[in-house]
Amino acid sequence: TYPALLCVISNASNAPVLPLPITLSVIAPAYGVDISPDQSASATAGTSAFYSLSITNTGNITDTFDLSASGLWAASPSLPSLTLAPGAAGIFSVSVAVPLSVADGDTDLTTLTAVSQAQPSATAAVQLTTTAFVPPVYSLALSADQAASAAAGTSASYTLSITNTGNRTDTFDLSASGAWPASLSLSSITLAPGAAGSFTVSVAVPLSVADGDTDLTTINAVSRAQPSAKATRQLTTTAVVAPVYSLALSAHQAASAAAGTSVIYSLSITNTGNRTDTFDLSVSSAWAASPSITSITLAPGATGSFTVSVAVPPSASDGAINLTTLTAVSRANPAATDTVQLTTTALVDSYKIYLPITLKR
Repeated sequence: TYPALLCVISNASNAPVLPLPITLSVIAPAYGVDISPDQSASATAGTSAFYSLSITNTGNITDTFDLSASGLWAASPSLPSLTLAPGAAGIFSVSVAVPLSVADGDTDLTTLTAVSQAQPSATAAVQLTTTAFVPPVYSLALSADQAASAAAGTSASYTLSITNTGNRTDTFDLSASGAWPASLSLSSITLAPGAAGSFTVSVAVPLSVADGDTDLTTINAVSRAQPSAKATRQLTTTAVVAPVYSLALSAHQAASAAAGTSVIYSLSITNTGNRTDTFDLSVSSAWAASPSITSITLAPGATGSFTVSVAVPPSASDGAINLTTLTAVSRANPAATDTVQLTTTALVDSYKIYLPITLKR
């Protein structure tokens, strides 16, 4: 403190100057700043979180405070600086941009700092915690359609992959439908976002199928969290049936005919195998014999007809018998054969001559 005289000028003529003793106190300048407490907020990815903050000049002289923000995510105060009288407060905001690439629940810590221009050591800071909110997306992807073959009575096996293309952990229910029985190694699978898993599908080929028969099995995967999120794939299974070559001729026959004429036998042949086949026909006979055709092509299970003509020689005696053998042979598998016997009997008319008897006396 310092003693001093304060001279007051008066209009009085007898005392134009009035001295007054006073004490002067010199106060040193003080610099200080305060910011409102730490805050936290959430914002959707691709948008910004906004914070409203107050700043107070706790010093004893008017001061200007520079404002800055730092963090991993882009942040900026609404004002670069703020001038305040001693004890005065001001309001400003800070925006923190949440990147599009973040995952739900990711956080960032932004530090807002206020620095006195008059005294840079006079600072204050506040922490702003921003949490990202990403709207849930439920989606999935199955591996491509597949095709396989399997023998009748066995099963075709398929391995498929499923990927969670959404942004939330999800459980996917799996099912299979088709005319032939199908079973899955898993009925459901739980996957984190972006994760993939695999499962197998077994399709049983019935014994009763024909070679080349096909069945379409549909695989369905459905999100439990959002049933409208689904995926399907088609599995085409082709039956392979080992070739069987066989045949059957109609029953043995027998007939009679006059010498010098012919007997016509009508026969049938059936393809009892499971492949289209051509059958060669031949005859062996002591008497002249010939089939109406020398070969016939039949689909599996189909039947064809033909005739065999057997000629009875003019010289044949009455009751003479001839055995004609008709043989059918598979071209695809010559070991597959069948035969039929045709028994032909000759008929010869006999004439008796009656002569008169004359008696002599």
